[in-house]
Amino acid sequence: MNVVYSGQSTPCHDGQLAKNAVQETDDLAELASRIEAQGLETLAVIALEMLKPIGFLSSQLLLVLDPLLSPLVGEKAHRWAALMEDRANIERLSSILRR
Repeated sequence: MNVVYSGQSTPCHDGQLAKNAVQETDDLAELASRIEAQGLETLAVIALEMLKPIGFLSSQLLLVLDPLLSPLVGEKAHRWAALMEDRANIERLSSILRR
């Protein structure tokens, strides 16, 4: 399988894609459990629904706020920002929180 990016074709291994998908699922589950531990499920679902149309900008905001978030969550803010770039991940997190 080849992925075309910027006009160049690069090899992409299915194993790496599966590993990334598992990592994304684990990161989403961890983020959801942190939100649930704080009792902020409803507020988080509302925020996710409001920010869904501008998910990429929301992820960039997380990167800007990284210096403030680092003491609270460590290096995970970068991974969470990367997750929020994809609208499908926002949908998945919202569905996890609604259960």
